[in-house]
Amino acid sequence: MCSDVKHVSKYVKDMLSKQQMAQFRKTPWGHFADIPDIQFCAQIVHMLLLRMVKQQPKDELWFNIVGKIEEFTYNDFCRITGLPPAAPRPAVAEDTEKDDEDAEDEEEPGEISKTYFGGSLDITFQMMKDKVDEVRGGKKRKGDLPVKLASLFVVENVLLGKDRTTRISRKSIQLVNDFEEFKKEPWSRDAYDLLVTHVKRLLDGHPMKFVDSKTNNPEYKNAKFSIYGFILVLQVWAYERIPKFGEHFGTRVGNDEVPILNWTCHGKFRSSKIRKLVFADEVPTPPNSDDEDEGEHDNIELETKEKVEEMCSNIDEIKISVQRLEKKVDEELGELKNLLVKVIDTVNKALQEKV
Repeated sequence: MCSDVKHVSKYVKDMLSKQQMAQFRKTPWGHFADIPDIQFCAQIVHMLLLRMVKQQPKDELWFNIVGKIEEFTYNDFCRITGLPPAAPRPAVAEDTEKDDEDAEDEEEPGEISKTYFGGSLDITFQMMKDKVDEVRGGKKRKGDLPVKLASLFVVENVLLGKDRTTRISRKSIQLVNDFEEFKKEPWSRDAYDLLVTHVKRLLDGHPMKFVDSKTNNPEYKNAKFSIYGFILVLQVWAYERIPKFGEHFGTRVGNDEVPILNWTCHGKFRSSKIRKLVFADEVPTPPNSDDEDEGEHDNIELETKEKVEEMCSNIDEIKISVQRLEKKVDEELGELKNLLVKVIDTVNKALQEKV
């Protein structure tokens, strides 16, 4: 997992004074300071990704959970994070985008850059994390600069987290100096688009690559990759949308209207246990997958060839087709009912006129 959400509450509270914390809480992400200690469970997300259906909208994630299609949408993302919804950013032509990049190269560093990064705009995700860690351990600085730095950390390292060596957006580093404009940016939309796009992209071709690698090398066990964006949102969504996930693999600690403030998770769970407790009603698969779940939590381990082939089956497409057919039938029945009501009204009026 690339997002630094596990650090956000402690880091923000440590680096801000009481007055600065009050200012931070007025931002769209101010409640992130109250996110409980929740560990990312790679195995839960692993199980969801293996059940993604093939035919789904470009901007949503659909999963086949024991024969039922569960949809993760932008509305779900905003509801779970408590971030305000926003319209998508307008499309930018390539020439315009290049001009913007050239303009950024010529820009003078702002106050945040000069104060915390020696005037540099070439800041990686790791550099941002290290700087916030340094600031929280030092003497508190007066003014609103720490609030701006904390907000930049939340946006770039939590909502838009990527590989540690990747540079964060220069535009964000400059824009945070104009804090009111920074808060108005459609960060929830950016974060959602990054998460959905990256999940779809990283799975594109991975099942067949895994099968090919397994065929060529029988000792090949796992395909590992990291997920960009705020992936923890998908885990909390699973707790609430699929009750067995929350019952067995999460702990509810509150009843806030923002779901991400209500859950904690500790420990590492075997894939075999999740299959047994959540997916017991699925068609059983051969018990020859590697259930040791080796590696770090931010690595998703694809299962064996049999499980991949099951994922690639057409069952999910059939179920989607049935659901669409049911919806169409309901719509046509509704239209027929309305037409019948109109006919009856017409007949009644005609009879009344004759009388």
